Amino acid sequence: MDKGKIKKKIFVVSMVVLLCCAAVIAGLTTSMSSYGANESTIPIYFEGKRLSEGGYIVNQTPYVPLSVAKKIGETDKLVFDENEKKMLIDLSRQNIRMADKETTDFVKKYGGTVYIPLKTFDGTLCVPMDVSGQFVKLHAYISDGTIRINRADSTDKAARVTERDAKLVPNLSSKVKQNPIKLNSGDIVYILGETDNYYRVETQDALTGYVMTVSYTHL
Repeated sequence: MDKGKIKKKIFVVSMVVLLCCAAVIAGLTTSMSSYGANESTIPIYFEGKRLSEGGYIVNQTPYVPLSVAKKIGETDKLVFDENEKKMLIDLSRQNIRMADKETTDFVKKYGGTVYIPLKTFDGTLCVPMDVSGQFVKLHAYISDGTIRINRADSTDKAARVTERDAKLVPNLSSKVKQNPIKLNSGDIVYILGETDNYYRVETQDALTGYVMTVSYTHL
């Protein structure tokens, strides 16, 4: 066997081991009881709008109901074994990108199927979004005791507030009376446009306005 094929096999094994490690970590978390989970469900916001369903937070990992993941995520290439509480991932069907096409094709052909364990809270089967998000094409994070979810392709325009006293103003006209809105450090906003010194942004609460560019860092 030539060295090229040996290297590719080693690479594939490494990729599968990496995914399995992620599954094991998720398994260690989900194997615990509801320790760390809130007594009641946590509000879930998708693209800034609150959903009727609630989620859970365990050891700083956001969990959302499987029904929610299926409703707002891309799950057509995934298989959910609800009896075994597993999300099955066939690597041959995933949009995996490696160093070159040959390596990518090799991984898809020989990578096989891995899984991420799911967990039940109050009779509801839930998905751990920290390790599952990349496969359902969603970006989830915890903010002020809520679970915030955005489509993965929308996070390119997302930014985090870094200034403690950042202010959002409705417009930049000096002729209009301004009523600045205080933003909290760590808040996530979406950049709609940009001037020389300001970003035009939209907050998670659907408020739009302008904030100085130095107040943000891109995600």
